This record gives sequence, structure tokens and C-alpha cells, in this order.
Amino acid sequence: MHPTPNPAANLLCEKSRAVHNGTMQTDLLSRITIEPGKMGGRPCSRGMRIRVMDILENLAGGATRADILEGFPYLEDEDISACLAYAKAQ
Repeated sequence: MHPTPNPAANLLCEKSRAVHNGTMQTDLLSRITIEPGKMGGRPCSRGMRIRVMDILENLAGGATRADILEGFPYLEDEDISACLAYAKAQ
């Protein structure tokens, strides 16, 4: 039995491939901050209390970018791309 294709996953793959350029990836990664006194020193988006892990878990759970941006109104689409780039770099 083959899994049903997930359009959201396909979009994520396309966005991840678009981050292959070194400059673009560096710019995206600059959006990820790690502060010892904030969120237990875990990677967050732009110094906010939104962990990279939270964004990745939402995506893994089937949330679309639009869903995430609606749920986290201070995030920008580039923040989601930054989380994906950060995960890829680990």
C-alpha cells in the first residue's frame, strides 16, 4: 500500500529545494536565534518565543504554511523557510 501524496509535503520539498543557494540560506538562517535565557536556549524564530521545533512539528503534522501563519500571526513566510533551512543544516 502506497501513502497518499500530501500536497503540503510537496510544497515543503519545493521550498526546501529553493533554499539551496548559499546566500539565501545564510539570510534565512540569520532569522534563527538561540538565547540561553529564552525557551531553554532552544532555537527560535527572530528572537520570539516561537521555537523552530514548534514550526517543524506543525509542518510534520500536516499544517500548511497558511495554517501556521494564521496560528502564529507574528511569523512571516520566510521564518518558516528559515526553520526548514535550519533543520536541513543540522
